[in-house]
Amino acid sequence: MNLIETLDNTSSFLSEFEERVRDVDPVIKGVLFSEILFLQASLGGRPPSQILESGRAQGQSTKLLSLCFPDSQVISVEHNSSSPDAAIALERLASLPNVAPLFGDSRIVLPALVQQNSIALIDGPKGLRGLPLAGRLLATGKVRAVYLHDFYQGLPERRYIERHIPGVFFSDNPDFVRQSKHLDGPCWTTNSKAGKASGRPYHFAGQDQESYGPTMACIPHLPDVNYRRLLNRIHLARVVSKLQDLFLRAA
Repeated sequence: MNLIETLDNTSSFLSEFEERVRDVDPVIKGVLFSEILFLQASLGGRPPSQILESGRAQGQSTKLLSLCFPDSQVISVEHNSSSPDAAIALERLASLPNVAPLFGDSRIVLPALVQQNSIALIDGPKGLRGLPLAGRLLATGKVRAVYLHDFYQGLPERRYIERHIPGVFFSDNPDFVRQSKHLDGPCWTTNSKAGKASGRPYHFAGQDQESYGPTMACIPHLPDVNYRRLLNRIHLARVVSKLQDLFLRAA
């Protein structure tokens, strides 16, 4: 599983993907359609038996995963059951038989449920806070890959995983974007009509950026990597980051 294989697979999966997601109406708080195609293309012709999702907001990624992997069990964990998004997501997902929408702390729930031939999508907790969960899941040896959302270029967490996480690659690769960006027209239109600051490509929070969109990072499980040691390094990086934040606030 790597970027070259993903690019090679993208055209093969494109027509089927378009057919499966044709009737999905995008919501403001949701992944781009192309990002789920990126996930599917990276897996090639081997669908997972189980998809673990941390953070579902209004259920856009959950629904897309369910439709693209109808034979996979999708276990989606959302932390805040009282959020207005929670009710929207439950309504959107009610008719999908392979989805189990749960509430709780995904850092506790998902490692306890992981099975062989799984993948994970972490869309919360964000940034460096999501990396310990990624490390724990990869360390089980049962997870083929972990996907992290909102890792666009320029973020400190993007620089960290590029430097320290073996094999990582991203959905903002220009060759992938060229093949898949037409899928996201409805997403950009929905965001723009809602006045969202990231309502167009290469733009986020009111500023231009190098990445095409929010960006999915793929961390494949590599047999020669010691993920428990990597997890310790991630914990240390989080401690250093917290200390730096405290120092800056005190300055």
